[in-house]
Amino acid sequence: MKTTNNKHRILYGIRDFFVLLFFRCFSFLPVTKTKRESHKVINVAAWKDNKNLFIKNGFIENQPAMNMLQFGNSHKADYNGCEIIAIYNALVALGRVDINEDNTVFSELLEHFEKRGSSFWGAFGTSPYAIYRFFSNNLFAVQRINYKNWNELLGNKNAYDDFIKNNDAFIFIAYNNERKLSDMIHTMCITKNNEDFVIHNDYAGTKHYKSLADTVNDYKNGKGRLLMLIGVGNKD
Repeated sequence: MKTTNNKHRILYGIRDFFVLLFFRCFSFLPVTKTKRESHKVINVAAWKDNKNLFIKNGFIENQPAMNMLQFGNSHKADYNGCEIIAIYNALVALGRVDINEDNTVFSELLEHFEKRGSSFWGAFGTSPYAIYRFFSNNLFAVQRINYKNWNELLGNKNAYDDFIKNNDAFIFIAYNNERKLSDMIHTMCITKNNEDFVIHNDYAGTKHYKSLADTVNDYKNGKGRLLMLIGVGNKD
């Protein structure tokens, strides 16, 4: 398991603060209503005609195929849609999407975050805080932890076990390279499957792990690093 000394944790904490602040500050710039409505028409049709290219076992696993779906001012979902994909996959895991019907859930999510939440009109995807706010506002049980909290959680077995028990899906927001910020950030959904944890829409394909800790810490073969982890569950 990857460990980090105190000096690096402090430096990572400072960097994470400013990265998240950037996302948050630029997530209040809505895509124009005219463009949102135009995108909705395109996206509903594109999803209906091509969803079998995106979906495997109910979950979106093939983001590169989404080059016909519009998100933001000048980008498409194959480039900047990973957060929306992670949200959709979490909703599937939570039983909130009927995967056997032609639904417009993904298109509605794109439109929702174009209105508020996409960072710099979608150029940098979607703000992690907007993801948290979405689940919280829709009456899910939500827990949010940062890198410092994650390391503390790994050192407390009871808290770690409770975190897993209390959540049905996890939105995993990670640096692709903890030493090179220009490699950007990727967001994925982690689900529980019997005794396994499954990470969806990973660059390396769908992967199975025996623990949540291994799922998170093995990202990019250990070269990536957690920025934020959002646990989501259905309220009783």
